[in-house]
Amino acid sequence: MVSMTPVYGSPLSAVLNTSKNTAKEAAIIPPANILIIDPNFSSIRECIKAFTGYGWHVDYTETFIDALRLLEGPPYDVVVIEMSLPDMLGTEAWTFIQRMNPAVTGIITTSSKSLHRAINVNGEGVSAYLLKPLDAQYMCTFIQQLLKLHDAVNQIKRLQTTLAGLSNLFSAITYTNSQGQIYEKTLAHLRAVVHYDLAVIYVQRLESVGLVRQTIHSISPLLTTLNEAQSEFLRALAEQAIDSLQPMIVTKPCPGMPGEPSLLGQVNFESCALVPFIGQRAIYGALGVVNIPIPSPEKDPTPLGLLTALAQVVSIALDRAILAEKLNGPEPAFHLARA
Repeated sequence: MVSMTPVYGSPLSAVLNTSKNTAKEAAIIPPANILIIDPNFSSIRECIKAFTGYGWHVDYTETFIDALRLLEGPPYDVVVIEMSLPDMLGTEAWTFIQRMNPAVTGIITTSSKSLHRAINVNGEGVSAYLLKPLDAQYMCTFIQQLLKLHDAVNQIKRLQTTLAGLSNLFSAITYTNSQGQIYEKTLAHLRAVVHYDLAVIYVQRLESVGLVRQTIHSISPLLTTLNEAQSEFLRALAEQAIDSLQPMIVTKPCPGMPGEPSLLGQVNFESCALVPFIGQRAIYGALGVVNIPIPSPEKDPTPLGLLTALAQVVSIALDRAILAEKLNGPEPAFHLARA
């Protein structure tokens, strides 16, 4: 097994040492992680050279067993598999790989014309079944097209997930007349709408001065709760969002915040956003979402416009809950005493 980290004297390292990626290519070619499984290195040498020249990360193994170790790491975008592997058929290997990562794109290659005619590509779920010898430039162009198609499909899937999450959230809070339950259900459905490592809602109680943390939801093992510095930082942002009646997002050191300019880094946040809950007769509090520095290709920038629209819908539900509680007798539990 040979990895992208060059092992001097290996066949792959020799190819990598002769590959150069130009700035122009890097600017127009989408990044990609590619795994090649092929016992015949000479048959894919030129492809590896072309791939690395495009700036793509390439891992190479001769057997599926060696590939399994690599597949346990960061996900690949494309897997190129020779049909005749020493330990199993390429189609069998692809079945395992697809189960491990359903989003990966597969290409199966073979030098056998009879095998090429016999295999049903669509039935195997791969994107292409190619006959060797492979043309390196054609492979580069073809993979670029696959990456663009894959990205478009993923964007559609993310949009569908977001719309479904919004629909479920709206349905959950539409007939809820308890402010506490509205906050809880908002956080319960929020993960399907926007990526975050931790989300928190601040409200103000009648008997308290300033904002009180009402509820918190974490989906990251590295950020299960807020320490004092993090809590104060978010509370200050929430107060600013409420005072300005505007959403706020911080993605770099913010000199306007209390404390030192590098406070965002000190609280170990990559970014955070706060949006106020603005009702017709009250400002109920603010919703905050936090991301911490975890490398992830699936992590998108915080969509502030989406959060703002969501906060408006939640505010309408809170207005209705306030009215329902007044009609039923008890005073509402939360509000900010100003218009």
